[in-house]
Amino acid sequence: TAYQSLTDALNTAALLKGKAVAVTLVSSADVEKDPNILADYCAIVIAPGFGVRGFEGKVAAAKYARENNVPCLMIGLGAQAGLVEFARDVCHMTGATSQEFEQNTPYPVVRFVEPNMLKKGAFPSMITAGTYLNKIYGDTTARERHRHRFDFNGQYEQMFLKNGLVFAAHSPTGVPEAFEIPTHKFFIGTIYNPEYRSRLLYTHPLFAEFVKVAATEASKQAKHKQDDAECP
Repeated sequence: TAYQSLTDALNTAALLKGKAVAVTLVSSADVEKDPNILADYCAIVIAPGFGVRGFEGKVAAAKYARENNVPCLMIGLGAQAGLVEFARDVCHMTGATSQEFEQNTPYPVVRFVEPNMLKKGAFPSMITAGTYLNKIYGDTTARERHRHRFDFNGQYEQMFLKNGLVFAAHSPTGVPEAFEIPTHKFFIGTIYNPEYRSRLLYTHPLFAEFVKVAATEASKQAKHKQDDAECP
């Protein structure tokens, strides 16, 4: 089943908190045509993947979540899309994209892993103290599973920071591993795959926090609907 590890991680996180989640798979092609189809969801996960097909739909989903303050967890290619969207629409870096799709892009905010090969397996990640990610992990170090050929480009770190996005985790050599927008309810992207560490009796802290925030949003939406129904 597509994205089984991701849906399992969400369900496990919910069950361990005594809750349940309703996971709906939405085609990124449909989101690209009309991002407002996401309006009924209390939280959004932009999933990993490979290849250019559907990428602009993932970018559109990230834009919708960022602009509407909808909790959003982005993983792998989904996180690439979130960073590309921020570069284009907030930093005004016209033509920004991943080198996976355009090697000679003027703003390669996502670049080839050096050397260009698959980065696969468990690697340490250093989490920046004081960030939301630091609060979620409760630590400044983690060991995360990777499976990708592309990295966030640290060359633009100061540009992103100036515009409100923080690279909240780095590899021991300084390569960015995760980002967040501190002013957002939950807008976090990771190049690594936290869902691979989720187990039946253990939920990854990122999924635990995401489900917690999503549940709060769901309660707010339900209350608003109830208030609207009671209005004369």
